Amino acid sequence: MEPDQPCELAGVTVELHDDGGLVIVSDVTDSAGAYLFSGLTPGDYEVRVDPTTVPAGASFVSDPDGALDGAAALSVAVGAQSVGIDFGHAGSATLPGVVFHDVDEDDTREPPFEPGLPFVDVTVTWTGPDGVSDTSDDVE
Repeated sequence: MEPDQPCELAGVTVELHDDGGLVIVSDVTDSAGAYLFSGLTPGDYEVRVDPTTVPAGASFVSDPDGALDGAAALSVAVGAQSVGIDFGHAGSATLPGVVFHDVDEDDTREPPFEPGLPFVDVTVTWTGPDGVSDTSDDVE
């Protein structure tokens, strides 16, 4: 996965604050990273991501106002529907392992009889939000 590639995050708390800074309502993102605030009265608000609910190691890579602080202003007009208050996160992970010659073909490495193979390129591919390999949303 590319370090700056945004992806959907489930289980992140997103809060809606009034112009005085008080939390009016909050929602937790679903498996697609989506959240919803409905039935709002017209006015000025701020949408904030609760940083304590973002997975460890993830950081903001996109933010509606460009500040990368997990907060964005929102003005709601009568009968309006606001979309695009999206926050992008990216992170990284470590995947340890050994590429080896499985001499006895038992799927288990038995050193020193099955040596590691040096200079082998390993590619990790995230299957994307759809969870299906070899589709357009896969990321190497």
